[in-house]
Amino acid sequence: AYANVQYLLGTRQGLESRLQMLGARDQFAPWFAFKLNEEDHAVYAFTNTLPRVFAVGTWIVETNADAVLAFMDTPSNNPHAVAVVNNAEITAANHEAFVAAVNITSYVPERIAATVQLSATGLVVLTTEPAPGWHATVDGVPQPIVRCNLLQQGIIVPAGAHEVVFTYATRDWMTSWNNGSLMLVPILALATLGIVLWQRRHGRPIG
Repeated sequence: AYANVQYLLGTRQGLESRLQMLGARDQFAPWFAFKLNEEDHAVYAFTNTLPRVFAVGTWIVETNADAVLAFMDTPSNNPHAVAVVNNAEITAANHEAFVAAVNITSYVPERIAATVQLSATGLVVLTTEPAPGWHATVDGVPQPIVRCNLLQQGIIVPAGAHEVVFTYATRDWMTSWNNGSLMLVPILALATLGIVLWQRRHGRPIG
């Protein structure tokens, strides 16, 4: 669930045996079946998939990756209700009887907007891994993004009704790349000059 798996594809017999082995057969339902090379294949749908944007009122703080994985692998931790934040600057929270209504109002490339109604301060999660180009606002005010559940990003949102917007600016990483490339120019120039001077000093041909 934390990895936000939605579908599994394979031979029907293979999927059945592996899901039984993992103890997850009751969380997958056959969605589509077909024959391939005279063998039964199927697509199984995960019935516990996390929404694209959702909110939780309980989260712990853990920066050790092994500890995070152990927490996520504990069956009693419901990913729809509790998250693990990988940022030591965030304070853990446990709001009992937390109620949240999340409604996605806009879903276009590089922009996802949602209205949220929270009974207490909550962590609004977007099931996409954070990257330098991602930015978030709450009611138009920029908010820091924190990594949560290892593969997702979230922002702290106060109780009440709010608009949350996640945007991705492609130009951010392009600008970083361009700035880095520009920094290489003087370095390469100095390196070239050094090679030329060394060759002249030792009577070596230039080029």
